[in-house]
Amino acid sequence: FIKQHLRGNMFNEYHIGGYLMYQLGPGIKTFIDGRTDMFLPNVFPDFVEFTNLSNADDAVYLSRFNKLVDTYDISWAILTTDRFTMSWRLSRILDNTAGWHLIFFDDTARIYVKDDGVNDTTLAAFRLSSVTPFSKKLYRTDKRDEAKQEYAHMHAIVKSAVAANALGFMLLEDNNFEAAKI
Repeated sequence: FIKQHLRGNMFNEYHIGGYLMYQLGPGIKTFIDGRTDMFLPNVFPDFVEFTNLSNADDAVYLSRFNKLVDTYDISWAILTTDRFTMSWRLSRILDNTAGWHLIFFDDTARIYVKDDGVNDTTLAAFRLSSVTPFSKKLYRTDKRDEAKQEYAHMHAIVKSAVAANALGFMLLEDNNFEAAKI
């Protein structure tokens, strides 16, 4: 998905950088990975400063993230779905930040794209504006039908328990018990 649909610089977490580097090859560069010496003196200290803001309020946290985005010309972010981490918090904030859009999720990661013109085609094809896949509610208020389509679309791209469970729950809401078994 990333190789086919995303352009520009990415933001990623340190602990998945090596995996991303291996999977994406030389064509797509990580924001940070285990080769710490390559990211000194700028990227690594900036990343550590950002991750150390765990006690800052959301406005300060977003402001510091935006500084990274501006400094390193970031157009998209891949964040793991690990709960109680900086990525979980950043995802929650980006879900409610104008100019950032969820375009992909599976059981382990979410991808957000900045509305900066670099990935307009991808945004048009994959923008997910109704689903809330890792929240208590499965979809945004008054967006149920759109969310059902978005979950189905995402499940067609990558088989994920998150999308399958959401679709199953929505089918149960419809009293469509036979279809929910699938």
